[in-house]
Amino acid sequence: MENEEDFLMEKADAEWQKQEEQEKRYDEHEKYLESLSEDDVDDLLAEDAERKKQNSMKWDASKNKSQSYDPYKAYKFNND
Repeated sequence: MENEEDFLMEKADAEWQKQEEQEKRYDEHEKYLESLSEDDVDDLLAEDAERKKQNSMKWDASKNKSQSYDPYKAYKFNND
């Protein structure tokens, strides 16, 4: 019974520490965001929009590539 209680206490302590670290990171991030100037925020938003655009283009390209290439058809065509 003690082992189970110790295990549960350690598990609860680990979870508590994890939440404390997460809150600390969140607070640090909030301070960072508050320290940014309006121009910095605009630059970050522009960079984010560009990153999303690039990811979308990559996704569309890979989607089109996977739809256009059918290995079975390519194998059948080459062996006929």
